[in-house]
Amino acid sequence: MWDPSVPHYTGLVFLKLFHECGVGLLHTEIPQNIGIILRLSDCLEISQPAVSRCISRVSKAVGMLGHQIIKMPAPNETLQVMEHFKNIADMPGIIGCIDCTHIQITKPPGDRSETFWNRKGKFSINMQAVCGPQLQFFNIVAKWPGSAHDSNIFNKSRLCAEMEEGIHRGILLGDAGYACRNVLFTPLRNPQSVQERRYNTAQVKTRNCIERAFGVLKKRFACLGKTLCISLDNTLAVIVAAAVLHNIAIQENIPLTDESEMDQNHDHEAENYSEMQAQDTEHIIFRGCIEAKDDRASPVSPVEAEGGFGLLTGATGDELYDGDVTD
Repeated sequence: MWDPSVPHYTGLVFLKLFHECGVGLLHTEIPQNIGIILRLSDCLEISQPAVSRCISRVSKAVGMLGHQIIKMPAPNETLQVMEHFKNIADMPGIIGCIDCTHIQITKPPGDRSETFWNRKGKFSINMQAVCGPQLQFFNIVAKWPGSAHDSNIFNKSRLCAEMEEGIHRGILLGDAGYACRNVLFTPLRNPQSVQERRYNTAQVKTRNCIERAFGVLKKRFACLGKTLCISLDNTLAVIVAAAVLHNIAIQENIPLTDESEMDQNHDHEAENYSEMQAQDTEHIIFRGCIEAKDDRASPVSPVEAEGGFGLLTGATGDELYDGDVTD
């Protein structure tokens, strides 16, 4: 029996969470409907409380590196980032691509659990991210429930205010779920001219970076592509830690298995734009604002809007980086 108090094993549990639980254990005889904690406990032969402590301790420690690893390009790096984006589809002035992805979780306790119920009928955290041309994350916000609309998350983020104030030079690219504005360009709804169709094709092709970044993140850390059966506090920490390690892996040129296959699976998106558009439009654009068809995507309570779910789960901005750190 391993001693969970030894730091080495604490790190081992964390690595097992990200890799073995998502990949290796899928090929064992352990039933797939039991929780991640129980699976790790059985695999490593340590108690479930010890596994939970290890995950919490290490993921929060890694997340503390977020301010250093996950950040928008510095002024002296902006032109280089824009040039790399321009090389994709000849779109100038692009500083990043933005979108949200759902990280599935088990039903949280308490009477607020319904706010985590997303439009696909699953409990989740809706994580916003901005990525660069090398699929690295420039900014993440991992504190909103699954019912929160993508545009609402961006509107209430610190990044939105900083972009509109001109702190960050350049333009973001987003999908049809966002309102088009000076700092965020979206696809045209009904392109008529050749120029408009060319813009849409270039926009989708360039924006494909964020879809690929999410794909690489969930392939590298496969537990994020499945249901996280851990506490909400630990879930937020694990998401941030995964993003930090993702950026480190890119900086260190750590290869990802079958990454070329993933690229091929996404290359068709620009050609099938109309099909993507139909899937993206569960909302309507009216007078420049996006209104969700479902009331569940309405803004959350003022407490959550100001501080996010980090405050509700006991984590403050000093303890857990989420890309939009609370004051």
